[in-house]
Amino acid sequence: MRTLGIDLAAGPRTTAAAVVDWPGDGTAAVAPPLLGCADDVLVDLLSGLGPEERAGVDCPFGWPIPFVEAVTAHTAGAPWPGRGTGSAAHRATLRHRRTDILTHEELGGRWPLSVAFDRLGATAARWAHLADELAAPAAVRWPATVPGGSPRCTPRRPAGDGASAPNAPWRNSAPPRPGCGAARPNAPRTTAASTPSTP
Repeated sequence: MRTLGIDLAAGPRTTAAAVVDWPGDGTAAVAPPLLGCADDVLVDLLSGLGPEERAGVDCPFGWPIPFVEAVTAHTAGAPWPGRGTGSAAHRATLRHRRTDILTHEELGGRWPLSVAFDRLGATAARWAHLADELAAPAAVRWPATVPGGSPRCTPRRPAGDGASAPNAPWRNSAPPRPGCGAARPNAPRTTAASTPSTP
C-alpha cells in the first residue's frame, strides 16, 4: 500500500510530491521527493493510486460558498448578497471556508490563509458593496454602464489591458466625467483609462 503527498503550488517550480510505501510489517519506506512537478506528473501519480491507496494534497479544494454566491450575483448584475448588512461584517463571511472556520475554532492561533481574498480582493468586495448600496431602490444614483462602474465612477485598469481586450467596455465608452476614478476636466481622454491603479 502507498500514500502520496503533494505540496501543491501555483506553478511547477515550487510543487513537490513524495510517495510512502507501507509493506505491512510496521515499517515505511519513503521514496526520494519529486521536485518541480508539472501537471502531467501529478496526474500520473494520482491516477496510478490503487483502490486502497490514498493521497493528501496541501491545497484548498474550493472557495467559500458565500464568496462564490457573491461573485455570481455580482457577475449577473443581481443585488450584492451583503445588502442591508455592514460592509466589513459581510466581507468577513466571504473570507474563509467552513473548513478554515472549524480548524480555527478547534486549534485557535492564526487564521488559515484565505483562498478567496488577498488585499486587492477585499477591496473589490468593498466596492461591490458600495456600488450595490448606490444602486439599491431606495438610493438610486445612476445606472451602471460598465461592469462595476457608472457614468461617474469607472474602474481604472492596468496599462496594456486595452491591447489584450480590444472590445472591453472602457475602449468604446465615453470618457469618465469628473469625479471618482475620473480624469480632471482638462486632462486628455486617455488619462483615466491608462492609469495603472485601482479605485
